[in-house]
Amino acid sequence: AGSLGKAVAEGVMNSIDAGCTRIAITLDQNKMVIADDGHGLRTRDEILSVFEVFGFDHSQHQREFGRFGLGRGQMWNWTSTVWRTHTFSLDVDIRARGLDWNLTTDLPHVDGLSIECSFYKPLSNVERLDLEDEIAKLVAYCAVPVSINGKAVSKDPTKAKWSIETEEAFIKLSEGNTLSVYNQGVFVCDLYRGNVGIAGVLVTKRGHNLTLNMARNDILRTECKLWRKLNTECQGLGVKQIKERKARQTDSDRDFLARQTADPAHLANLREPIFTLANGKHVGWDRFYDALSRRIPITSTESGSRIGEQLVRDKLAFVLAETTLARFGVQTVAGLLLLLKARMAPLAEGPLQPWHWSARALQGAIEARRYHDDIRECPAFRQINASRIANNELTAEQRLFIRCFADNNFIIAGQLEKPRRELFIARGEGIEAFTDGSSYIGITEESVGRAIQGGLSGFVRMVHLLVHEYLHSDDDSGSHIHDPEFHEAFHEAILECGEELHSAASRAFKVYASQTQKRLGKAKARDLDTLEATT
Repeated sequence: AGSLGKAVAEGVMNSIDAGCTRIAITLDQNKMVIADDGHGLRTRDEILSVFEVFGFDHSQHQREFGRFGLGRGQMWNWTSTVWRTHTFSLDVDIRARGLDWNLTTDLPHVDGLSIECSFYKPLSNVERLDLEDEIAKLVAYCAVPVSINGKAVSKDPTKAKWSIETEEAFIKLSEGNTLSVYNQGVFVCDLYRGNVGIAGVLVTKRGHNLTLNMARNDILRTECKLWRKLNTECQGLGVKQIKERKARQTDSDRDFLARQTADPAHLANLREPIFTLANGKHVGWDRFYDALSRRIPITSTESGSRIGEQLVRDKLAFVLAETTLARFGVQTVAGLLLLLKARMAPLAEGPLQPWHWSARALQGAIEARRYHDDIRECPAFRQINASRIANNELTAEQRLFIRCFADNNFIIAGQLEKPRRELFIARGEGIEAFTDGSSYIGITEESVGRAIQGGLSGFVRMVHLLVHEYLHSDDDSGSHIHDPEFHEAFHEAILECGEELHSAASRAFKVYASQTQKRLGKAKARDLDTLEATT
């Protein structure tokens, strides 16, 4: 078993197979006892036939869960155990005696079975609480009551409220992203909603046993007839849910609908908004087909791509988010086009057949190579990315500004322990600056204008913007998504190098203010006076 909690769950299932009506678990940091009122191990011959052998034949045993004959050994990784049943005691200590175990007979009679477990390593308080929580989750819907230290942790599924009840299972629907599957009340695994269609809880009824792997943490889906039936029901519920809340589809809904298009019967799902674009919008096949028909290049990039958003906005390219490729199980745009064409093929054999013209449009794009797996290969990308403004096109004010910062650029780079990068002014919409991560930083005209207008505070903000770009170690012209590590590095740089960075901004502003040919204005003049008074 992968965890002590799973091992305890194996013990619970063995107790249920023994016909018990209750299971009581008591535990502290050093010991745990699992006790039931089942039939236990009744004779010496029974003990030797089932306890001495792993993987014994279950065909002659009436069991709800038992299949492999391995469950009883799962706790031995964490504990030594003493088993008391009827007039017998079975003492197992793998670390002390290996596979040798002691059988004691003719003891005072006890009902059922109790397993006293002594932890090889005492649990910490947190580990004990985690174990209690794990056991409670694993046995949440056992029909046989389970308690931990006197507190009930399971509930009879026949007495709980469910969204749907079938002949084989209880189902509770929720708005989450996973379906928690319980085999006759014992937890098996969480399944992604995008694969099964629904989220919530599914509990098979007693007598309806899922076919599981040996660890009991996954369903053998190709072998399990019960799961194939339940999975079909779940997918039908998923489609119904999506239709009922169409205006608020989730990513898992879109993943599910895309997955279903592998079946020609569900190809119409392509008309749902399951194609996510670089700007975060979700569109259906009609928008995709329109781009193909108008011979617009098809490409992809990460979500939040600035240039991707601009290409979509200006209709220069049909830019899919990389999540769309993952949704269809492909890695490239070419792969997606081929996949969609193959899925349409059964319904596209003639001009009057559905999807015929869509398949032809896909074929045309493939043959003409109107797709680009790398957005940087897209002509429109190169057009937008070539945004550097030549020096002779800059105003005198802009040339002075960039010179002032270039003269102080070594301070910023030095404080950050980075190689100095070239600074230049560029055109760009919706961004302030960008870098290739190694050789240059482009500052947009709009950012320069705001810095000049802001006076000293504008120059300080510009230094912070340059710090931001220096911290990018790769091309950020396309993305404005930053992980927590980036924010932490930026925060640390501003705090630790604040005095030096402010000095660089002040020096740049003093040079700019003293050489500008325009009237400074009162605010900028006050800033200059303040600087001169403090130096």
